[in-house]
Amino acid sequence: MKKTITILLIVSSGIAASAQTYLDAYNFSFNDYLGTARSVAMGNALTAVGGDIGSVAINPAGSAVAGYSQVSITPGFSVSNTVSQGTALSGESSPYGFENQLKSSRARFTLPSVGATFNFNTRRSRGIKNVSLGFIYSTSNVYLNSLNASGTSGDYENTFNTGRNMTTISGYFAQLASGYYPPMASGYSASALDASGAYDAGIPWEVILAYRGGLIATRSGADNVYVGAAEKALDNGDNALAGLINQNYSRLTTGSKGLMIFNLGLNISDYVYIGANLSLVTLTYSYSDSFRESVNTDSPANVAKFKQEFIGEGGEIIETRFDNLRYRQFWKDRGTGINAKFGIIGRPVAGLRLGLTVQTPTATTIKETYSYDAQSQYVNANFSSSEESPSDKFTYKLRSPWVFGFGVAYTIFDKGLISADYELTDYSGMMLSSAVSDDGDFSHVNADISDLMGFGHTLRVGAEYKPIPAVGIRAGFNYISCAEKDTIFGKYMKTQTLSGSLGAGYSSPGSFFVDAAVRLTFQPDSYYCPYGDYHDATGRVTDLAPEILTKSRLLSAMVTVGWRF
Repeated sequence: MKKTITILLIVSSGIAASAQTYLDAYNFSFNDYLGTARSVAMGNALTAVGGDIGSVAINPAGSAVAGYSQVSITPGFSVSNTVSQGTALSGESSPYGFENQLKSSRARFTLPSVGATFNFNTRRSRGIKNVSLGFIYSTSNVYLNSLNASGTSGDYENTFNTGRNMTTISGYFAQLASGYYPPMASGYSASALDASGAYDAGIPWEVILAYRGGLIATRSGADNVYVGAAEKALDNGDNALAGLINQNYSRLTTGSKGLMIFNLGLNISDYVYIGANLSLVTLTYSYSDSFRESVNTDSPANVAKFKQEFIGEGGEIIETRFDNLRYRQFWKDRGTGINAKFGIIGRPVAGLRLGLTVQTPTATTIKETYSYDAQSQYVNANFSSSEESPSDKFTYKLRSPWVFGFGVAYTIFDKGLISADYELTDYSGMMLSSAVSDDGDFSHVNADISDLMGFGHTLRVGAEYKPIPAVGIRAGFNYISCAEKDTIFGKYMKTQTLSGSLGAGYSSPGSFFVDAAVRLTFQPDSYYCPYGDYHDATGRVTDLAPEILTKSRLLSAMVTVGWRF
């Protein structure tokens, strides 16, 4: 069922929110520009075009191409649509857990671009004829995704459930807790877990919360062997899912990455344009997920299978019944960074333009805040429990890779133009490091980056046609390859990002102009594992946890209003 090492790492990052992986580095280094409505409508294929405020983030020389000053603002919105369903085991045709196919959507307002460029005429006929200065905010990525998945997990006694998922998140936590003495006995209070040394004691957060939240309990006669709330303890010492349970998983991702650009451009004899950007990078990223299990109540016989026996303070046996549980994670990342970008546009012959760009690595400091909570409900409310972890913080540094770009554009009889860009990014050059001396070891993550990441290739094409001088009709297309080296991954899912865009614009005889654009992005398919596989003492996988396949699309729409002067 597990396709590649990538999926296993997603499992790790889903359970330990504060543990950074190479996927985090890639997520925060990846650029998928928005910009102005004109630039988006043309697929951002503006490396050799310039002239538009949206082109400055693509090629700094773009500000020098315009022989005028301009100011514009681009409000917009984005809508994410996702279809989610469990995957099938090898050789099986039906999903292994989370068999229901669910759709979910999420919308948010965005600010793709706002800014101004100022053009100064030097009054020279040759050499530096114009100098341009730009102050622009441009969005370089939007994080927006919502996922919902559900299904029914079967119990081991029902032979008709062959091929059905028979695991539970409480069983995963019970296996994870094996060997640890009950966290309650260590005397930690929920508010002092971090300060009192829970990490030094070697007790994972998940174990502490699962125990105190009632998701697991010690087996009778043992103080370091556990059974899940939805499980039964078998006579041979193993645990098994007691009966049919309903499983529900949801997650939400929001945020954005933007560039605050300070631009300088030079027009040299109307044949060569050069430019430079100094960009402050701002990053906000929020993630939350929730996993819920509840007893399937379709039959009284199934409900009865979840009878639990607890030992009271006086040693007496107290019967109750498990009803439901919930486990949630929350984290936020906020980052600030800086990079520089240099570009040139040349006109070797009439109608033809060529562009080149290079962007330095971005040095970003990221502050992460994360927390978890767990809750269980029993028929006897005295055994119901809940626990929250204290909100913890962690700061680290990310160095994103070099980016190189090339573009070509051709103007057709002053009626329109066609353009194409190619961008190369070496993601194996990413690196994570500690923000404070001896605060975290990233050697294993950086080794994964070197081993698993490679070159990312971006192809952008765009076109603009003007039926009349005041009106432009535009279209664009983007292809972004997967930067992971694992070619097996591509056999099982769509790994590339594809997008298509359309738009139109109007320029008045005076200075006013307005543009509109819409873009539909087909994002890579993704696998999510809400909890991990079970392992026995020898490390052998004894129960396979389900995984969820998601197919997502992102629709972005925007309008640019501006003035030239």
